[in-house]
Amino acid sequence: INSTNLQELRNLSTDDYFNFSYIKPPKGLNLAALKAVFAGLGLPDLTNNLKDEGTFVKLATAADEMSKQAVTLKARITNGLQCRGVDVITEWDASTYRTQFDRMAGFCDKLRNYTSEAKLKNFQYSKEEVDKVFAQKHLLSEVAHKIEQAGKFESHINYLQQCLQYLPPDGLKQEIQDAIHQLGPVLGEGKEREIAQYEASLLALKERYANYYLEKYTEYRISEKDETARQALLHSEQKKVCDILKEADFLSTALYKTWLEKLLKLQPAARVNKEAVLRTPYHDFNLLDHLGKPKVTVQELKTELGEIFDEWETALKETLEDPAVRRNMDAIGPEDVELLEKFKQGQLPLNEQRAVQVRDILNDLHQGLDKIELSTESLKPTFNKPLTPDEAVEAFKAYIEEVTRGKDRDKVRIILK
Repeated sequence: INSTNLQELRNLSTDDYFNFSYIKPPKGLNLAALKAVFAGLGLPDLTNNLKDEGTFVKLATAADEMSKQAVTLKARITNGLQCRGVDVITEWDASTYRTQFDRMAGFCDKLRNYTSEAKLKNFQYSKEEVDKVFAQKHLLSEVAHKIEQAGKFESHINYLQQCLQYLPPDGLKQEIQDAIHQLGPVLGEGKEREIAQYEASLLALKERYANYYLEKYTEYRISEKDETARQALLHSEQKKVCDILKEADFLSTALYKTWLEKLLKLQPAARVNKEAVLRTPYHDFNLLDHLGKPKVTVQELKTELGEIFDEWETALKETLEDPAVRRNMDAIGPEDVELLEKFKQGQLPLNEQRAVQVRDILNDLHQGLDKIELSTESLKPTFNKPLTPDEAVEAFKAYIEEVTRGKDRDKVRIILK
């Protein structure tokens, strides 16, 4: 019978007393071993405060924290620890760590049972045994550091790999690729100084990317004032008319499609700062879509739209002079003929309603014509090498002869889409 099982004795029947072989006086405190326990748990020497219940709360709390840490770390390195395929902790080393963590966790779990001075008098470990358990305590911080280190490098490399998508194929992009390839050799060596220098180099690359991205973002995004003007252009009468006319079969729409792309690429600058870019490398802006291309302003786009509008209006009037179109005039009603004539004379400027009417009437008048659409792609085989002006003219003539062969040339109409 001792202090740890005295409670059991109170609840036993008389017939079960034979389970206790003998009764002996309580042991004294093994102060050397207890001092080693407090030191191992990172607590001050509390051997003079063993009558204070708070001492045992501190003992249990510290033991519980160390036990949980050991169990958690053991689970994290079940199969070793890798960072993007590089061994930070090998499976062999992990098995050694797990053995030590099991021993620490088991010891700490037992410490939680000593909740009074009386129970500590039956503490079964010597100072040497306690020292042996806690001698490997440094492994907890060592493994935790490696896990933190692996997490940091995983984060750095993920970020930089995303950056590669938005950089031109030289300069900073090449430096980032080279740095990423160094991950294996640096972590494989495991030298703290080289690892620290490597991390510093990755952080410097992230900083450079953030500065570069932010510079280009600011350069190619527009101000709030320009955004107001862009919205006005988007909803302007001229654009609405052009949106209607681009569906006409007899107009070349390539310039307008290019103009639309440029207008839609102009976006207002959001409140993006360097800190935001360092967290996320992309902010709805791919600078590769803009590099090498001239920066346009809303005013320039407004001027371009006016030019396209004027060109299309002129083209519509000129198509009314097409002999084939004139021959088909008898097929439309007098109201439509009057509308076209007034439009041709400039008496009825184009608006949304008239644009629809003129487009549809002219589409009908073009029925029976053989439309051939040319594009830059279709012309590439003809102009795939340097040509003199005369050679280019002859090559183009040959191409036209080829695409119109077998067709009624009076009904053929060629347009560059």
